Amino acid sequence: MFVSFRIADPVRALLEHESWQLAMHAVVQVALREVVTGTTADEMLAARGTLGTQIAERVRPRFAELGLELEGSIDVRDITFPGDLKRAFAKVLLARKEGEAALERARGEQAALRSLANSARLIAEHPGLLHLRALQAAEQGATVVFGELPPGTAPG
Repeated sequence: MFVSFRIADPVRALLEHESWQLAMHAVVQVALREVVTGTTADEMLAARGTLGTQIAERVRPRFAELGLELEGSIDVRDITFPGDLKRAFAKVLLARKEGEAALERARGEQAALRSLANSARLIAEHPGLLHLRALQAAEQGATVVFGELPPGTAPG
């Protein structure tokens, strides 16, 4: 996190506090914790650009009490989560991607079944198409047997 500030009242900053630097750090940390505890991890990642503004709103009045003035806004550069939370994020992301893959497979199966149903309907309506398809298969090197089996024999 980057905080740009200036000392607006040197007397107040130096004489009224043991260490204005430590006090400033504490003010920023408290404001950060207040903002972070009010949001979920997903919200925090999504609104990373506005976190600095929210922290700045809380910091400005306290900085004035310290003799400091916030210049501009506070820039939140990196958000680091503990290892357990990172693993949980990875599991959620993996589950989402697996769900998307399963959905895509189901869509592909549905499209294939729809195509087969259309083919079956066309063959039922036009039996000659089956003979054309057999000729195409023979042309591609498949073995095609025409005719009927003698009574009492099984294919195989």
